[in-house]
Amino acid sequence: MPTADELVQRRAPEIALVIQTAAKGSPLEADFRRPVEEALAQFADEAGVPLRTHHEYTLATGRADTVYNRLVIEYKRPGHLSKYPSNRNNAAAVEQVKGYVESIVKAQRIKKGRLVGVVTDGRWMIYCRHIAGRWRVEAPIPVDADSVAT
Repeated sequence: MPTADELVQRRAPEIALVIQTAAKGSPLEADFRRPVEEALAQFADEAGVPLRTHHEYTLATGRADTVYNRLVIEYKRPGHLSKYPSNRNNAAAVEQVKGYVESIVKAQRIKKGRLVGVVTDGRWMIYCRHIAGRWRVEAPIPVDADSVAT
């Protein structure tokens, strides 16, 4: 049986292709999201990772699209994000994810550093982590095997 890292490396290209394909064929967020969620659920099953999945998870700061255990995913309509970190849409989406993480931390009484947020529109991904008392927001990266494996 492969290790978790080996499985991630093996399946990341397939999952990236699902994300890219869904973004090309689906101009609506909900239509883009559905196949991505299915691919992630299949991966978790294969990896033997039990998912506590919450779709449209209502929080004090709004409604997170999907929360998987300690991963918060905010889906955006394909084409919504930009490669430029200072883009207004990117900044708004990042603030949304940070707010969701903050709400989960308060509701579940866990440390912020145990959660990871990601925003994606199928073309770009932006990871948000709280490390050493500060938010670390990575620059947008194209959706590919490497960004999915992150």
